[in-house]
Amino acid sequence: DLDYKEHYYSYAYLLRLFGRSLAPSFTEDETRIMQEILEVHRFVPLEHRKVQSICQFTNALRAVLDEGESVMLKAFDTAVLIYIVPLIGGQGRDYGQYVKDFYVFLEQQGLSTSSSKVKQIIDSSRFDAYSYFS
Repeated sequence: DLDYKEHYYSYAYLLRLFGRSLAPSFTEDETRIMQEILEVHRFVPLEHRKVQSICQFTNALRAVLDEGESVMLKAFDTAVLIYIVPLIGGQGRDYGQYVKDFYVFLEQQGLSTSSSKVKQIIDSSRFDAYSYFS
């Protein structure tokens, strides 16, 4: 015979307990950068759920950093490094050009951590094969 006791928790309490915001969103700059990644740098396969994960992660990290405007893209840069850069994996001259263009784009946006890793991928490529894991 199991002794089972019911517990009731409010939605607000559960939300506070698990720490997710109701409507996480990108900043204006993050939205612009993500839009360009989705529209121009399509060699990286990003689906809606992955974009939502990036948004959630960015918002959570931004709250942790909480050091003002200077770190706003730092959280997004870290999200790009964790969620997008590892998706790089392909071969051929065309693919190599896509990776190089992506590197230039990240550099221009000031995403130095992500662009540095993409540069490592480019520098370590052999026989026109590009992979995060090489």
